[in-house]
Amino acid sequence: MSFAVASSTAFDLSQALREVLTETDRQQNHQSIDLAIVYYSSAHISQAETIARAIHGHLQPRVLLGCSAESLVANRLEIENQAAIVLWTAHWDRQVQLEAFRLQAETTPDGLTILGWPDSILEANPNRTAVILFGDPFSLPVSESLLPAFNEDFPGIPLFGGIASGMNNPGELSLIYQDEAFRTGAVGVMISGPLRFHSIVSQGAKPIGEPKVITKGKDFFIMELSGQLPVNYIREVLLNLSEHDQQLCQRGGLMIGLAMSEFRDKFERGDFLIRPLQGFDPQTGTVVITDRIRVGQTVQFQLRDAESSDQDLLSMLHRSLTFGIKPQSALVFTCNGRGTRMFSEPHHDAKAIQDVFGPLPTAGFFAAGEFGPVGGNNFIHGFTASIVFFEDAPERY
Repeated sequence: MSFAVASSTAFDLSQALREVLTETDRQQNHQSIDLAIVYYSSAHISQAETIARAIHGHLQPRVLLGCSAESLVANRLEIENQAAIVLWTAHWDRQVQLEAFRLQAETTPDGLTILGWPDSILEANPNRTAVILFGDPFSLPVSESLLPAFNEDFPGIPLFGGIASGMNNPGELSLIYQDEAFRTGAVGVMISGPLRFHSIVSQGAKPIGEPKVITKGKDFFIMELSGQLPVNYIREVLLNLSEHDQQLCQRGGLMIGLAMSEFRDKFERGDFLIRPLQGFDPQTGTVVITDRIRVGQTVQFQLRDAESSDQDLLSMLHRSLTFGIKPQSALVFTCNGRGTRMFSEPHHDAKAIQDVFGPLPTAGFFAAGEFGPVGGNNFIHGFTASIVFFEDAPERY
């Protein structure tokens, strides 16, 4: 199999398309294209239909998907806040099954339902299947409908991708599907066959304080932690932090981690699903978070900053290397709060991947929410770098 990544920062769309298509032809040696994924910046959103028709007409891929993005990733580069197009293409020598689909949220007698999943996903082998999905931020109910249904109906199948970014208003052309552009829903592809998919979700947070058990709470409200008011416990934790970490907390770096499994003697980094804090109620001592909780669940407060995010990503990449991972390409979905908004140097996530595995054809975008599996279930994340690596697999796999 072969992969290619081509990019252009030309503001003129005709020139940008000419550059990425010419470079793709050169890298792929005019081979047939099975899967093509294009990301385009806000400067080109209004012309997304032209992008779709031009790429589909020239390459004639089996599947073409794409979405708008505030910033884009192309190999070692993170192209932030400027006109850009990035095109990733894949050619497989062996038979790899691709099934493209579009999703829409519709109200049914059973409530809000996501319609459009491919029928074959019900019989897919989770060990040989992955789904890549791009969603519109204004019309796709991810946490309410999409993810709960996906995890329940298609257990074990990993979901990658993210929510389109770079738009100012609902109804902009945020998605590309084959030779058309769309304003709502989601577009995706199910990939199955002789491939291995290796993923990492770098949440970039370090634990502070001690793990605590929720002894009273409901929905999004934590009312008691190990018999103590959450606000009082947070005050204790903050008093033991360095002045630097206290400042990070005051600037919004304080998060909470929800344990993925209760059956551990010791909790470490990576054992938690990181979620932002929504707020505090000083009168009741309650903490409000952005995910549902349950009584008996173990949680630990977390601190997110550039240093911990850097260490976490590099640690996960090197750990993958020691496991013998030999990827031939990667797709990266990084949060639009990362990049130079988080790190002092540009191209942080892109360079980290290349430093460990490069040179590796890598493309991606800065998302308004990143999909990725953690602990066997798929979640929507924030401030993460969610990466899927493509490996070849033997015929018998």
